[in-house]
Amino acid sequence: MANEQKTFEISKGALLLPPLPIDAPIFKGLSSALIRWDMLESDISSRANFSGFALVESPLLTARAYFLDSKFVGAFAFTEGKQAKALTRETLISSYSTRDTSISLFTLDRYIVAMLSNASTWILELERTVPQASFNALFSQLGAQRHTGQLVVLDFDWRGIITMMEGQPILTSYESGTVTLYQHEALTRIAIEAEDAGVQLGVYGKGEFALLDQNAILSEGSFEEVVQTWAEILAFCETRTDAARGKLTFDTHWRAASLSLVERYPELDPFLDEVKFSGSRLLMKRPSPSAFEALIAAYLETMKRLGVNPGALYPLLMQIRDKHLKIWRAAGLEVICPF
Repeated sequence: MANEQKTFEISKGALLLPPLPIDAPIFKGLSSALIRWDMLESDISSRANFSGFALVESPLLTARAYFLDSKFVGAFAFTEGKQAKALTRETLISSYSTRDTSISLFTLDRYIVAMLSNASTWILELERTVPQASFNALFSQLGAQRHTGQLVVLDFDWRGIITMMEGQPILTSYESGTVTLYQHEALTRIAIEAEDAGVQLGVYGKGEFALLDQNAILSEGSFEEVVQTWAEILAFCETRTDAARGKLTFDTHWRAASLSLVERYPELDPFLDEVKFSGSRLLMKRPSPSAFEALIAAYLETMKRLGVNPGALYPLLMQIRDKHLKIWRAAGLEVICPF
């Protein structure tokens, strides 16, 4: 574990390269002796509106060369800990021309290419640990500020990387051992696990992010509306689940999810009745930011136990979201249904 902690660390000099959801390659493992760099660029330029990357692997380095609209736009070498070091085209070509170099070519979403090819301009804007900072609050603030860059979440044996454009996550990945998850499945796992003490949070961007005081937005005067919002969300999910699977299905999984999270969120202890959902009613003795964090964790864990992808509920929850736009992000609810 100690070695993994050293490998996964937030760096002021480099962002972390996320794993990519890769489809079948156009070609894979070709020798540079068979396809020179000029031949590679000529092949890519012949492909209309190509967006993707070439994976260059040699004894000297492993690098990604990104292409957008069939043109080279940037390259990054992998360094220790899967961090990224920007390469010039000339440096890449020099390394590419060495012996024992192989090249693979993959397509990739153009928005991801546009983001990652500009990553050399990002700097480390914020570094925090839990419980000094909250993942949900931080994620919400990045959305509210239309952040472009990365939110990195690191623990001893897992890491999550959320690459954002104008406040929207366009690539989310989660790694733990041999397990790699992407997009909403990754975001759900990160949100569940990111509240353990000692988890590191890092924000990379162009120096424009300002950490806001969540309590200045989410004041006691708005707690009643947050509770009402959650009551509507949970009642909707309960009705939909029970109609499809039988009465008390949601309630059963909610109790099991709450019990599994008690060590991390004592408010969910059913014997304390601090936070309780039963019979389509949500009861909270002392509404607080920490209690709302517990609700998010319990909701995501319940969805996981039900085998429901929370992303599938987004269109159905928009009506509730639109009624409570003022507090939605401040309460961390963007994890449930983003803007």
